[in-house]
Amino acid sequence: EKYNKDDENNYSTSSDIAKLLKYALKNETFKEIIHTKNYKTNTLDKVYVWQNKNKLLSTYEYQIGGKTGFTKKAKRTLVTASSKDNKTCIVVT
Repeated sequence: EKYNKDDENNYSTSSDIAKLLKYALKNETFKEIIHTKNYKTNTLDKVYVWQNKNKLLSTYEYQIGGKTGFTKKAKRTLVTASSKDNKTCIVVT
């Protein structure tokens, strides 16, 4: 619940979020994680499993991956990236 609260001092725009994903895509480990439907990692004391809810991973062959989100004010959100012919398109909805 605390993570779904809107902060009146949060002024992130769709453009800001797109820039963050563009930068994050430079990290190959990050790209592997967001492109995987279920990702499991082991730390010294715990196993973490993430389930990727981005439906484009299974419906669009050029999908790199993305991140879903939700807040009461913004509702459901998605930042996602696709790549074809050495061109990458980032979309924020």
